[in-house]
Amino acid sequence: PGMFCFIDMPCSHFVLTSPDASPLMDVGSIALSPEEMELPDPGDMTSHTFCGPTFAQAAAACSSQTWCRTGTSQECPNGETCFVDVHTVNPDCEINKIAKKEYEAAKAAAAKTPVPAERVPTAKPTNHPLSPTDPKNNNFCGTDWTDASTNCDLRRHCPNGNSDCEDGMECQTYTSCNASRLTGTPTDRPVS
Repeated sequence: PGMFCFIDMPCSHFVLTSPDASPLMDVGSIALSPEEMELPDPGDMTSHTFCGPTFAQAAAACSSQTWCRTGTSQECPNGETCFVDVHTVNPDCEINKIAKKEYEAAKAAAAKTPVPAERVPTAKPTNHPLSPTDPKNNNFCGTDWTDASTNCDLRRHCPNGNSDCEDGMECQTYTSCNASRLTGTPTDRPVS
């Protein structure tokens, strides 16, 4: 109270109140409490302090990454300087505006991220191989037993019962068809 910190002077609140700090240490290495992480009031001097190699570059590149919350150059990277009143050159250089803009941009980006479409059922998986003598080899779909026995086609084979049949057909057992002796319908020739 009653004291002022000047640019490049190690008298920031964080240095003076941290038991691990020394006046010559890097302020950025001090862990901040939740209260210290809060943004300053928009009119506060520290809401307009940003790091940069020059004042003009600090004003051109102000962001939450270049904001120097303590108002000292100790937290700026690579020997950069923490400049005050950067908003006089770029009115957008105010940390509350920047934080809001970055939040809204992240929210908009998240809204544009495609939501996975509903899962569409794939074609049913192939059945496990049956022994040639397995009676399920004779199960075929048809409107009746005769239809199933006269239309022997692997697409009508129903080793799992009625769940393998199209609507209007039922799985007929002990037909004259035998899946172990049938071959699948040829597919189109592969393209080289």
